[in-house]
Amino acid sequence: MKIFLYISLITISCSNTTSAQKNNIKYFETVNFKNLKEEYITKTVTINKDKVNIDLNFDNKNPSENELKTLNSFFSNLENIIQQNKSRIDNDFKSSEENTVREYISHHLSEIPENELNQLIDRNDKIKSDEQKLFEKIKLKRIGIYPKDNINYGTFDYTIGETYTQYLIVIKINEKGKIIDVTIES
Repeated sequence: MKIFLYISLITISCSNTTSAQKNNIKYFETVNFKNLKEEYITKTVTINKDKVNIDLNFDNKNPSENELKTLNSFFSNLENIIQQNKSRIDNDFKSSEENTVREYISHHLSEIPENELNQLIDRNDKIKSDEQKLFEKIKLKRIGIYPKDNINYGTFDYTIGETYTQYLIVIKINEKGKIIDVTIES
């Protein structure tokens, strides 16, 4: 009789812990996903010493357990996804072929007024090219998550700075973190 009662208490305790863990999404620990007031949730966090806006875009105020589980998995893998994106941007820049990153850099070198460009990069540094210096200014600015969209699950917006441009390098990924597309958007 005592054994049965003890096992029942353990089962109840474990099931409550599991339910709480499913709603404990990294960066959004204080959000009650069972009772959302809005379908759009945003938070500014620090990732790799940079301020990054993260927004969650739900279709309704009651995300499913599966959506929350996928979201939790996604955020658990976020560092790897960001590193994958950085590698893609690096490889595109190092490539001799014209691509999204090279187009982004060359566009801004030709369009940003000289006085602003001088504020953004050190034009007196002759060791690195202006392209390299501007490339090094690219930072992650925003992560948008769309839990109902399995193909374009996440968008990662990179910029040289909102002060200098409205254009972004946008990396779109699926729910597994695989890169689907790299584009320039405004």
